[in-house]
Amino acid sequence: MRSRIKAIVFDMDGTLVDSTEAHIESWIEACKRAKIYPNYEEVRALMGRTSEDIARSILDRHGKCGLSAQELAKRKDELFECRFIDRIRAFPYAKELLKVLHQRGLYIAVVSSNPRRLVVKVLKSKTLHKYVDTVVGQDEVNRGKPHPEPILLALSRLRVSPREAIVVGDSTYDIMAAKAAGVEAIGICSGLSNSVKLREAGAKFVFRDLRELYEKLDDILF
Repeated sequence: MRSRIKAIVFDMDGTLVDSTEAHIESWIEACKRAKIYPNYEEVRALMGRTSEDIARSILDRHGKCGLSAQELAKRKDELFECRFIDRIRAFPYAKELLKVLHQRGLYIAVVSSNPRRLVVKVLKSKTLHKYVDTVVGQDEVNRGKPHPEPILLALSRLRVSPREAIVVGDSTYDIMAAKAAGVEAIGICSGLSNSVKLREAGAKFVFRDLRELYEKLDDILF
């Protein structure tokens, strides 16, 4: 039987790579340098959104610090790249999963709430980039996840319709964006959200990790 699925759209942080803690630490350090002090749980609850959205939320709660949301987000991204990016590791089975999808002739997109340049750098550092057909970063769209714009941009580049794609992500924002785009969603419990939250957000399937998804791939695609 031939699958109707032609493309898989992956989130990156918390889905393909274990980077959530590095991002949180980057935010806390960037805020500390700006003399504002959000706590760990507060920052973690904001993960999955674009950097500017996160910065805006922090500034709304903690008051002005002399920086705009754009400036604070830029400082955080610079810190992440300089001090924390080396701590990131690819999740087990990330490379194996991308490789087998690539070998089967499926298009692979990575859609992230981080700037495109940073996404590409992380993918290259983990040698995942060679399986990826297109990358969409937050700086390429007007509205980030949970808005569907980033996913729809990736699909338009691949010339694939929403019904011919699947989104894989660890955050309710990923699932909500997929649902809004008319794309089937798979939740992975390796990052921000548990199985209950992912299902409530609209995930058709939820897996513990990428290994389980890898093992159930034929059930998903056919």
